[in-house]
Amino acid sequence: MLQNLTNFFNLITNRKIKTQLQNTDLIAVGTADPTWTGGYQPTAITYQNLAAQIGTGSVGPQGPIGPQGVPGPVGPAGLVWQGLWSAANTYAENDAVSFGGASYFCYNPGGVGPSPSDPTVDTANWALLASQGAIGPQGPQGIQGPAGVGSPTFYLSGLVTVNSTSDTVFGSILIPANTYSGNEAITISAQFGKIVNSYTAQTKFWINTSNSLVGATQLALTDGVLSARYLSMFRTLYIDGTSTHICPANINVISDNTSFSTAGQTVTIDWSLNQYFIITGSVSVPGETITFRGAKLY
Repeated sequence: MLQNLTNFFNLITNRKIKTQLQNTDLIAVGTADPTWTGGYQPTAITYQNLAAQIGTGSVGPQGPIGPQGVPGPVGPAGLVWQGLWSAANTYAENDAVSFGGASYFCYNPGGVGPSPSDPTVDTANWALLASQGAIGPQGPQGIQGPAGVGSPTFYLSGLVTVNSTSDTVFGSILIPANTYSGNEAITISAQFGKIVNSYTAQTKFWINTSNSLVGATQLALTDGVLSARYLSMFRTLYIDGTSTHICPANINVISDNTSFSTAGQTVTIDWSLNQYFIITGSVSVPGETITFRGAKLY
Protein backbone atom coordinates (compact mmCIF):
# COMPACT_ATOMS: atom_id res chain seq x y z
CA MET A 1 0.00 0.00 0.00
CA LEU A 2 1.37 3.45 -0.99
CA GLN A 3 0.90 6.40 1.31
CA ASN A 4 1.94 9.99 0.57
CA LEU A 5 3.56 11.19 3.82
CA THR A 6 3.60 14.74 2.55
CA ASN A 7 -0.16 14.64 1.96
CA PHE A 8 -0.65 13.06 5.39
CA PHE A 9 1.21 15.84 7.21
CA ASN A 10 -0.30 18.48 4.92
CA LEU A 11 -3.78 17.20 5.82
CA ILE A 12 -2.97 17.42 9.59
CA THR A 13 -1.43 20.91 9.44
CA ASN A 14 -3.40 22.59 6.64
CA ARG A 15 -6.54 20.38 6.35
CA LYS A 16 -6.19 20.01 2.60
CA ILE A 17 -4.70 17.54 0.12
CA LYS A 18 -1.91 18.46 -2.27
CA THR A 19 -2.89 18.01 -5.90
CA GLN A 20 0.70 17.97 -7.28
CA LEU A 21 3.77 16.15 -5.76
CA GLN A 22 7.31 17.49 -5.74
CA ASN A 23 10.31 15.31 -6.54
CA THR A 24 11.47 15.46 -2.87
CA ASP A 25 8.07 14.48 -1.44
CA LEU A 26 8.29 11.19 0.45
CA ILE A 27 6.12 8.21 -0.41
CA ALA A 28 5.68 5.64 2.37
CA VAL A 29 6.40 2.05 1.32
CA GLY A 30 5.39 -0.81 3.63
CA THR A 31 7.80 -3.80 3.59
CA ALA A 32 7.36 -7.15 5.36
CA ASP A 33 9.46 -7.53 8.56
CA PRO A 34 8.92 -10.75 10.61
CA THR A 35 10.69 -9.23 13.63
CA TRP A 36 8.22 -6.34 13.89
CA THR A 37 5.00 -7.21 15.64
CA GLY A 38 3.05 -4.75 13.44
CA GLY A 39 3.67 -7.00 10.39
CA TYR A 40 5.22 -4.19 8.32
CA GLN A 41 8.36 -2.04 8.70
CA PRO A 42 7.54 1.46 7.40
CA THR A 43 10.16 2.98 5.11
CA ALA A 44 9.95 5.88 2.66
CA ILE A 45 11.09 6.76 -0.86
CA THR A 46 11.06 10.08 -2.67
CA TYR A 47 8.50 10.72 -5.34
CA GLN A 48 11.33 11.20 -7.88
CA ASN A 49 12.88 7.79 -7.17
CA LEU A 50 9.51 6.04 -7.13
CA ALA A 51 8.56 7.54 -10.50
CA ALA A 52 11.90 6.42 -11.97
CA GLN A 53 11.40 2.83 -10.72
CA ILE A 54 7.86 2.37 -12.05
CA GLY A 55 8.47 4.28 -15.29
CA THR A 56 5.77 6.91 -14.76
CA GLY A 57 6.28 9.95 -16.99
CA SER A 58 4.37 13.15 -17.51
CA VAL A 59 1.41 13.27 -19.91
CA GLY A 60 2.48 14.14 -23.43
CA PRO A 61 0.84 16.73 -25.71
CA GLN A 62 -2.33 15.88 -27.60
CA GLY A 63 -1.72 14.40 -31.02
CA PRO A 64 -3.08 15.93 -34.27
CA ILE A 65 -6.70 15.29 -35.42
CA GLY A 66 -6.92 12.36 -37.79
CA PRO A 67 -8.31 12.63 -41.35
CA GLN A 68 -12.09 12.58 -41.95
CA GLY A 69 -13.55 9.16 -42.53
CA VAL A 70 -15.37 7.97 -45.65
CA PRO A 71 -19.07 9.17 -45.79
CA GLY A 72 -21.65 6.47 -45.07
CA PRO A 73 -24.31 5.40 -47.56
CA VAL A 74 -27.31 7.72 -48.21
CA GLY A 75 -30.39 6.75 -46.20
CA PRO A 76 -33.79 6.07 -47.75
CA ALA A 77 -35.87 9.03 -48.95
CA GLY A 78 -38.43 10.41 -46.47
CA LEU A 79 -42.14 10.87 -47.06
CA VAL A 80 -43.53 14.07 -48.56
CA TRP A 81 -46.81 15.12 -46.94
CA GLN A 82 -49.42 16.20 -49.50
CA GLY A 83 -52.40 16.79 -47.20
CA LEU A 84 -55.89 15.51 -47.95
CA TRP A 85 -56.08 13.03 -50.85
CA SER A 86 -57.78 14.36 -54.00
CA ALA A 87 -58.81 12.41 -57.08
CA ALA A 88 -57.71 15.37 -59.23
CA ASN A 89 -54.08 15.37 -58.02
CA THR A 90 -51.03 13.50 -59.35
CA TYR A 91 -48.84 11.82 -56.73
CA ALA A 92 -45.23 10.60 -56.81
CA GLU A 93 -43.53 7.79 -54.94
CA ASN A 94 -43.23 8.51 -51.19
CA ASP A 95 -46.03 11.08 -51.26
CA ALA A 96 -48.20 10.75 -48.15
CA VAL A 97 -51.86 11.77 -47.84
CA SER A 98 -54.74 11.62 -45.40
CA PHE A 99 -58.11 10.08 -46.19
CA GLY A 100 -61.01 8.98 -44.02
CA GLY A 101 -59.17 9.71 -40.79
CA ALA A 102 -56.13 7.55 -41.75
CA SER A 103 -52.88 8.29 -43.63
CA TYR A 104 -51.39 6.49 -46.67
CA PHE A 105 -48.18 6.68 -48.73
CA CYS A 106 -47.59 6.03 -52.43
CA TYR A 107 -45.12 3.21 -53.09
CA ASN A 108 -45.40 3.10 -56.89
CA PRO A 109 -42.14 4.39 -58.50
CA GLY A 110 -44.19 5.57 -61.48
CA GLY A 111 -46.48 7.66 -59.30
CA VAL A 112 -50.26 7.87 -59.36
CA GLY A 113 -52.11 9.98 -61.92
CA PRO A 114 -55.55 11.55 -61.42
CA SER A 115 -57.88 8.74 -60.41
CA PRO A 116 -61.28 8.50 -58.72
CA SER A 117 -60.06 5.53 -56.64
CA ASP A 118 -59.14 6.57 -53.11
CA PRO A 119 -56.24 4.94 -51.14
CA THR A 120 -58.59 2.50 -49.40
CA VAL A 121 -59.48 1.02 -52.81
CA ASP A 122 -56.32 1.64 -54.86
CA THR A 123 -54.09 -0.75 -52.89
CA ALA A 124 -51.86 -1.28 -55.94
CA ASN A 125 -50.44 2.23 -55.46
CA TRP A 126 -51.13 3.13 -51.84
CA ALA A 127 -50.21 1.52 -48.52
CA LEU A 128 -51.57 2.30 -45.09
CA LEU A 129 -49.27 4.50 -43.03
CA ALA A 130 -51.35 5.06 -39.90
CA SER A 131 -54.93 3.95 -39.33
CA GLN A 132 -57.62 6.01 -37.70
CA GLY A 133 -57.72 5.61 -33.94
CA ALA A 134 -60.65 4.05 -32.17
CA ILE A 135 -63.32 6.29 -30.71
CA GLY A 136 -62.48 7.11 -27.13
CA PRO A 137 -64.87 6.65 -24.24
CA GLN A 138 -67.54 9.24 -23.73
CA GLY A 139 -66.58 11.93 -21.29
CA PRO A 140 -68.63 12.81 -18.24
CA GLN A 141 -71.70 14.96 -18.73
CA GLY A 142 -71.00 18.63 -18.33
CA ILE A 143 -72.79 20.98 -16.01
CA GLN A 144 -76.14 22.01 -17.41
CA GLY A 145 -76.21 25.65 -18.41
CA PRO A 146 -78.95 28.09 -17.49
CA ALA A 147 -82.16 28.00 -19.46
CA GLY A 148 -82.28 30.36 -22.40
CA VAL A 149 -84.54 33.36 -22.39
CA GLY A 150 -87.20 33.07 -25.10
CA SER A 151 -89.98 35.36 -26.20
CA PRO A 152 -92.73 35.55 -23.58
CA THR A 153 -96.32 34.45 -24.22
CA PHE A 154 -99.25 36.74 -23.47
CA TYR A 155 -102.92 35.72 -23.17
CA LEU A 156 -106.14 37.71 -23.31
CA SER A 157 -109.37 36.11 -22.08
CA GLY A 158 -112.52 36.55 -24.13
CA LEU A 159 -116.33 36.21 -24.10
CA VAL A 160 -116.80 39.93 -24.78
CA THR A 161 -119.67 40.84 -27.15
CA VAL A 162 -119.79 43.90 -29.40
CA ASN A 163 -122.95 45.16 -31.20
CA SER A 164 -121.73 48.54 -32.47
CA THR A 165 -120.97 49.64 -36.02
CA SER A 166 -117.88 51.49 -34.72
CA ASP A 167 -114.59 49.92 -33.73
CA THR A 168 -115.05 48.77 -30.14
CA VAL A 169 -112.23 47.46 -27.98
CA PHE A 170 -112.50 43.82 -26.91
CA GLY A 171 -109.34 44.09 -24.84
CA SER A 172 -105.59 44.70 -25.05
CA ILE A 173 -102.29 43.00 -24.26
CA LEU A 174 -99.54 45.05 -22.63
CA ILE A 175 -96.09 44.39 -24.07
CA PRO A 176 -93.60 45.80 -21.51
CA ALA A 177 -90.75 47.99 -22.72
CA ASN A 178 -87.69 46.13 -24.06
CA THR A 179 -89.58 42.82 -24.30
CA TYR A 180 -88.36 42.46 -27.89
CA SER A 181 -84.90 43.34 -29.16
CA GLY A 182 -82.87 42.39 -32.16
CA ASN A 183 -84.46 40.12 -34.75
CA GLU A 184 -87.33 37.76 -33.97
CA ALA A 185 -90.82 36.77 -35.10
CA ILE A 186 -93.98 37.03 -33.01
CA THR A 187 -97.54 35.89 -33.76
CA ILE A 188 -100.89 37.21 -32.56
CA SER A 189 -103.97 34.99 -32.92
CA ALA A 190 -107.58 35.45 -31.83
CA GLN A 191 -110.96 33.76 -32.25
CA PHE A 192 -114.40 35.33 -32.74
CA GLY A 193 -117.98 34.16 -33.25
CA LYS A 194 -121.10 35.70 -34.84
CA ILE A 195 -124.75 34.87 -35.37
CA VAL A 196 -125.53 33.32 -38.74
CA ASN A 197 -127.33 36.31 -40.26
CA SER A 198 -126.64 38.39 -43.34
CA TYR A 199 -124.36 40.97 -41.81
CA THR A 200 -120.63 41.56 -41.75
CA ALA A 201 -118.57 41.35 -38.55
CA GLN A 202 -115.18 43.04 -38.74
CA THR A 203 -112.17 42.50 -36.44
CA LYS A 204 -108.94 44.52 -36.28
CA PHE A 205 -105.50 44.41 -34.67
CA TRP A 206 -103.91 47.66 -33.49
CA ILE A 207 -100.74 48.75 -31.65
CA ASN A 208 -100.22 51.88 -29.55
CA THR A 209 -98.05 53.24 -26.73
CA SER A 210 -101.23 53.86 -24.71
CA ASN A 211 -104.23 51.65 -24.08
CA SER A 212 -106.36 53.65 -26.49
CA LEU A 213 -107.27 53.76 -30.18
CA VAL A 214 -106.27 57.41 -30.29
CA GLY A 215 -103.08 57.52 -32.33
CA ALA A 216 -103.04 53.70 -32.70
CA THR A 217 -101.57 51.98 -35.78
CA GLN A 218 -103.80 49.40 -37.49
CA LEU A 219 -101.94 46.16 -38.25
CA ALA A 220 -104.66 43.93 -39.75
CA LEU A 221 -108.38 43.46 -40.27
CA THR A 222 -110.69 40.58 -41.19
CA ASP A 223 -114.31 40.55 -42.44
CA GLY A 224 -116.67 37.74 -41.51
CA VAL A 225 -119.53 38.13 -44.02
CA LEU A 226 -122.92 36.67 -44.84
CA SER A 227 -123.38 33.23 -43.23
CA ALA A 228 -119.99 33.19 -41.44
CA ARG A 229 -120.44 31.80 -37.96
CA TYR A 230 -117.02 32.17 -36.38
CA LEU A 231 -113.50 32.93 -37.46
CA SER A 232 -109.94 32.81 -36.16
CA MET A 233 -107.49 35.48 -37.17
CA PHE A 234 -103.73 35.67 -36.80
CA ARG A 235 -100.83 37.76 -37.99
CA THR A 236 -97.12 36.99 -37.92
CA LEU A 237 -94.86 39.96 -37.37
CA TYR A 238 -91.13 39.97 -37.98
CA ILE A 239 -89.22 42.44 -35.80
CA ASP A 240 -86.05 43.90 -37.28
CA GLY A 241 -84.87 46.56 -34.86
CA THR A 242 -87.58 49.19 -34.76
CA SER A 243 -89.06 48.00 -38.06
CA THR A 244 -91.88 45.46 -37.80
CA HIS A 245 -92.77 43.64 -41.00
CA ILE A 246 -96.33 42.31 -41.17
CA CYS A 247 -96.84 39.21 -43.30
CA PRO A 248 -99.52 39.78 -45.97
CA ALA A 249 -102.76 37.78 -46.12
CA ASN A 250 -101.78 35.75 -43.10
CA ILE A 251 -105.33 34.91 -42.10
CA ASN A 252 -106.82 31.60 -41.03
CA VAL A 253 -110.61 31.66 -41.05
CA ILE A 254 -112.65 28.61 -40.05
CA SER A 255 -115.73 29.69 -42.00
CA ASP A 256 -117.05 30.27 -45.47
CA ASN A 257 -117.73 33.70 -46.92
CA THR A 258 -114.88 35.41 -45.09
CA SER A 259 -112.68 38.05 -46.66
CA PHE A 260 -109.55 39.72 -45.35
CA SER A 261 -107.61 42.87 -46.06
CA THR A 262 -104.45 44.74 -45.06
CA ALA A 263 -101.63 43.57 -47.28
CA GLY A 264 -98.04 43.17 -46.10
CA GLN A 265 -96.57 46.37 -44.77
CA THR A 266 -93.77 47.68 -42.60
CA VAL A 267 -94.36 49.89 -39.59
CA THR A 268 -91.91 51.45 -37.15
CA ILE A 269 -92.46 50.46 -33.53
CA ASP A 270 -90.31 51.64 -30.63
CA TRP A 271 -90.04 48.47 -28.54
CA SER A 272 -88.07 50.33 -25.86
CA LEU A 273 -91.46 51.75 -24.77
CA ASN A 274 -94.54 50.01 -23.42
CA GLN A 275 -96.73 48.92 -26.32
CA TYR A 276 -100.37 47.83 -26.21
CA PHE A 277 -101.69 45.25 -28.67
CA ILE A 278 -105.36 46.21 -29.01
CA ILE A 279 -108.16 44.03 -30.49
CA THR A 280 -111.41 45.60 -31.72
CA GLY A 281 -114.60 44.49 -33.41
CA SER A 282 -117.64 45.98 -35.15
CA VAL A 283 -120.76 44.88 -37.04
CA SER A 284 -122.34 46.28 -40.21
CA VAL A 285 -125.90 46.17 -38.81
CA PRO A 286 -126.64 47.91 -35.49
CA GLY A 287 -127.75 45.45 -32.83
CA GLU A 288 -126.10 42.42 -34.43
CA THR A 289 -123.20 40.92 -32.47
CA ILE A 290 -119.69 39.54 -32.66
CA THR A 291 -118.13 37.82 -29.66
CA PHE A 292 -114.43 37.76 -28.82
CA ARG A 293 -113.38 34.39 -27.40
CA GLY A 294 -109.72 34.89 -26.60
CA ALA A 295 -106.25 35.79 -27.97
CA LYS A 296 -102.64 34.72 -27.62
CA LEU A 297 -99.46 36.65 -28.43
CA TYR A 298 -96.30 34.53 -28.69
